[in-house]
Amino acid sequence: FRYVQRFNYLRLTSKTEIEKLAEQNKIAIKSVDDLVASLEKEFEQALEKGFVAVKVADAYHRSLYFEDVTKEKAQADFEKVIKSDKPLDLKEVKALSDFMMHRIIGLARKYNKPIQVHTGLQAGDGNLIENSNPTLLSNLFLQYRDVKFILFHGGYPFGSELASLAKNFQQVYIDLCWVYIISPSYSERYLHEWLETVPVNKIMAFGGDYHNIENVYGHLLFAKEIVGNVLVEKVKCGYFSEEEAIRFADMMLHDNAVELFGLK
Repeated sequence: FRYVQRFNYLRLTSKTEIEKLAEQNKIAIKSVDDLVASLEKEFEQALEKGFVAVKVADAYHRSLYFEDVTKEKAQADFEKVIKSDKPLDLKEVKALSDFMMHRIIGLARKYNKPIQVHTGLQAGDGNLIENSNPTLLSNLFLQYRDVKFILFHGGYPFGSELASLAKNFQQVYIDLCWVYIISPSYSERYLHEWLETVPVNKIMAFGGDYHNIENVYGHLLFAKEIVGNVLVEKVKCGYFSEEEAIRFADMMLHDNAVELFGLK
C-alpha cells in the first residue's frame, strides 16, 4: 500500500469550510494568499508522511476544465465566500477553484509528484458525464509539460479520447482502476486499442478502487483474466511475440507503477 493525498481546496463554497481549514492547519486564512499558505503547509505535511501522488476527484462536482485565472479574480471569489451567510453554488466561485487547482499543480511540479485525476463514469447518480471528459484537461497538459498526470477509470466511456491524450502528451498516463468492474468488455476492447496507440510503459492495468481487501482481490482476478485475454490475442495475430507479451504484462501490472511513483 502507498499513500496518496487529496487536497480539499477546489470546493470552498462556504465560510465554515475555510474556517475548518484554518483550524486544521493552525493558520489564519483572510485572503487567497493565506489559502495558498495553508495548502503549502498541508503539502509539506504530506511529504513528511511519504505520500506518492496527488488525487483529484472533483469531476463529481464540477467540470475538469480548469482555467488559469488571475489572483485578483480568485480573491474576488474568496471574498464572496467569506461574506456569504450560506454556502454558494460552486459555479459562483469557479475562479477560486480554478486558481487553487493551478497552485496544487505547481506544488506537484515543485516536488515531482504525479497527479491522479478521476475521469469518466462517476459512482451514483446526479452527475454530468460531460464534466469528466478527459479532453477537458488538455489545457493543463499543454501548460504543465513536466507534470505527470494519471487518468483514472479508463476514462469510461471516453476510451478513444483517452488514447489520443496519452499518445499525444508525453506526461499523460492511463490507469484502469475500477474499469474492469464497470465493464469487462469495455476494458478488453480498449486495452487492445491502447496497446496499439500508447507506449506500454504508460498503461497501469490494475487498481482495486474498493473499501475492502476482499473486493480488491476479486477485481484483480478480473484484471488478470482480461489482460491475459488481450495479450493472448495479440500474440496469436502476430502483433506481439510471446516474450513481449509476458514482459508487457509485468510492466502493466507492476513495473510501470513502481517507476511512476518512485517505489522501492
